[in-house]
Amino acid sequence: FYREWPADRPREEYYREFLARPLREFLAPYEAEARELAERAGKKLAPFDWDGAEIRVWGKTYGEVFAAMVHVFRNIVAHALETTGERTARGISPEGHIVVAAAPFTWGDRRGLSISISDDGRGIDPERIRQKVLSVDPDDPGAQAADEAIIQRIFDGKFSTNEAADELSGRGVGLSALKEAVESMGGDIRVDSVLGKGTTFSIRLPWIDI
Repeated sequence: FYREWPADRPREEYYREFLARPLREFLAPYEAEARELAERAGKKLAPFDWDGAEIRVWGKTYGEVFAAMVHVFRNIVAHALETTGERTARGISPEGHIVVAAAPFTWGDRRGLSISISDDGRGIDPERIRQKVLSVDPDDPGAQAADEAIIQRIFDGKFSTNEAADELSGRGVGLSALKEAVESMGGDIRVDSVLGKGTTFSIRLPWIDI
């Protein structure tokens, strides 16, 4: 097919149009998995909301990051989403909601790709994180960090607020693997959370076409 591509159009356009795929295609399989895990845990999860996920990306380049992102969705189901009864008692929809958003942006002197995954669950309790850190190492100097800093410790490979080592557990090694994959590409990741409101994982990656 490439032989039929007009000679006056750059090869990069060919790759972008026919070989790059919508970002949603790479992450959509996690929606079915998340809903299945939610049902098994006695929770309900509405269909994902997608924003900007039709942006076309070079999947092979981002493959390791996309694969590790499964741990974010597992984390949301296991730790963020409440049961239908808990959500009803809070006066919110019995179904949990997840929003996946993506967009290109200017990152200093280069282009970047931002991906965020947000939920409307219970949020991350920084004091629970702090106490867990201290239980692992009472002399950890980071234990007294501000709330927005202490919750970043969920990316620590040795950390978990869930003592049950079951298949739903998403903290610890899973999220640390995602952080490692993101940083190996020269990107960064952070988590922001408000108790009773929800949590957002924000990933920034270099923009790579080919």
